[in-house]
Amino acid sequence: MLQICDRHRWHLNEITSDLPTETPASNDTQVGVTMTLSGSGILAAPGILAQIGGITALRQLDEPPE
Repeated sequence: MLQICDRHRWHLNEITSDLPTETPASNDTQVGVTMTLSGSGILAAPGILAQIGGITALRQLDEPPE
């Protein structure tokens, strides 16, 4: 994931993970990860990151412009 972000010149501003008990995961081996990315072309990130092996779901949360 970091290599792809670097390749696209996206900036990883924040990343947090949830314990399996805090995430609606299907088993104890899965965790939820929340990250904040920025950079040019960032709207393409969900489609590109979804191609990474091991990623089972991806949601894009829109933030209203300031």
